[in-house]
Amino acid sequence: MPAYKAALTLEKTYQEIPHDWVDEVILVDDYSPDNTVEVAKKIGIKHIVQHDKNLGYGGNQKSCYTKALALGGDIVIMLHPDYQYTPMLLKAMIYNVELMSLILIFNMSIVSIILSQLIKLCKKSLKW
Repeated sequence: MPAYKAALTLEKTYQEIPHDWVDEVILVDDYSPDNTVEVAKKIGIKHIVQHDKNLGYGGNQKSCYTKALALGGDIVIMLHPDYQYTPMLLKAMIYNVELMSLILIFNMSIVSIILSQLIKLCKKSLKW
């Protein structure tokens, strides 16, 4: 979660996360002047990154993705702690990402088979 001045909405957002579907929650605080980090610790967020200065939204996102990759995340969803949208949507998002991955893998398998057959046909017709 890229956070800046999120102390008032962070707990509500965190409580609605479907923790049976989410392995890790990361909060990156972009040098908030409020007590965002203290709230994050109080509600049990384990992965908290604090910036020494405000890097802006883009810098905050980069820190979120860097931490997620370091933790080995395979599906990463950027959830805003200011309750821009309900975390209850995360299940649908995760499901769609997993479904699209399966479709992509299936389609790549078909493409691989077609290319393999095409190469055999070309070799045969060109007598390679």
